[in-house]
Amino acid sequence: MFWASSATVGAAADYGDAIVRLNRDGSVAGAPEFVSQTGATAGNQAYARAFVETAKRAVLRCAPLQLPDDLFPYWKEFELNFDPRLMT
Repeated sequence: MFWASSATVGAAADYGDAIVRLNRDGSVAGAPEFVSQTGATAGNQAYARAFVETAKRAVLRCAPLQLPDDLFPYWKEFELNFDPRLMT
């Protein structure tokens, strides 16, 4: 497991979605771009930012992904959901 949200951070942001772009070799082509996050408020901005940063680091630590080259058009860009409730 490469991503774990602390209980404090989890309280600040229920979940978030990031766009991940990959190079053909499975390496990450730039930092993941967060496109949505629930539970973030003006009162918990620091924790919400920490949630996003831990998720971004997890994507970078997992790279390079080993994916079938012939399917590159399908996996070169995808949306990834970070939801602490689904962590096992």
